Amino acid sequence: MRPDLKKALETALNEKVVITKDKKEVVMTKAALGIQHLVNGFAKGDRYARRDLFQYAAQLGVDLHAKEVLEEALGLAQKP
Repeated sequence: MRPDLKKALETALNEKVVITKDKKEVVMTKAALGIQHLVNGFAKGDRYARRDLFQYAAQLGVDLHAKEVLEEALGLAQKP
């Protein structure tokens, strides 16, 4: 049963959807759309999105430059 669930999840994540972005229709996978929603939640200050984003980024090897991002968000960034 486990391989069937994995395949079902992969199939669902790779389904294409049409969205409107900047007054244009764009075709995206559901996975890409989900990532955009996660990042948007993070940008709005959602603590759960922040937690999930940092977790996924670490698992995928994405360097978020967390210190710089947080300093900038908090207004603590060094200005040249």
